[in-house]
Amino acid sequence: MKTLVIQLARLGDILQTLPALSAYCRANKKESVHLLVRKKFAEIAHILPVCNKVIEMDTKVLLEPTIMTGDAGVEDSLQAMQQWVDQLVSEGYTKIINLSFSPFSSYLTSLLTTEGVEVVGYTRHTDGFLAIPDDASAYFYGQVGVNRSNRFHLIDLFSSILGVEILESDWNIKKITNKDKSQGYIAFHVGASNPKKALSASALTKLLKVMVGSLNEDIHLLGAKEDIALAASIEQQVCNKKIKNLVGKTTLTDLIDVVAGANLFIGADSGPMQICNLTDTMCINFSNEFV
Repeated sequence: MKTLVIQLARLGDILQTLPALSAYCRANKKESVHLLVRKKFAEIAHILPVCNKVIEMDTKVLLEPTIMTGDAGVEDSLQAMQQWVDQLVSEGYTKIINLSFSPFSSYLTSLLTTEGVEVVGYTRHTDGFLAIPDDASAYFYGQVGVNRSNRFHLIDLFSSILGVEILESDWNIKKITNKDKSQGYIAFHVGASNPKKALSASALTKLLKVMVGSLNEDIHLLGAKEDIALAASIEQQVCNKKIKNLVGKTTLTDLIDVVAGANLFIGADSGPMQICNLTDTMCINFSNEFV
């Protein structure tokens, strides 16, 4: 038995997939379980392995010919896609579980489905219309549909689609449990994947000034390389030795370690919040009309 689990969404979705996937692997120990993710977000699946194999979808290889040369590159993109799909089909999967809810993932699932393969999640009929063979995915589609807000916690949704009950042990993923929180610092994420989610520089500065004036803990600033200028400006204006600027200096592994060791994580982006779920770190998520 060999199962392919497809998760083509972003970092936060992959992080929320891991506990449910851990439960699935625990309940189906005789199966070889592979997880398909986008290359851009694959690192987290390698850092926190819960299945037998992680497969990366390199969208650059598949789409670059079309993006760079327009219609002239479509044939090259289709050829690259066909070769990649053929490689996946040759794995001989007996079950395909699509945990993505995108049109692309449904077409991909359909292309990978050969005779006798069990399919769970969004796929396509032979005429191209959407097919949803399982009750959990169908219920999600009925409630959320297309371009509407999701009211379900994704971990509950993924575990329902996978047909598993998550145990406490499924949250305790190797490498990030039992971290020492005695240093007593607060991790503060200054940016966000979507600028609309983030607080303004002035708001961040005002908040951090209040925090350093009223709290004893050091505050570790976190963010991507594109947040370096923002963090430098904040650090200069707050001007307090409690501020430790780590923005643009951390790998994903470093980020997990920093979050795991923090007494509190504060930020506007949902992705790092999912790390808090796995590290048992208290968190505060900034909220606005986009969050």
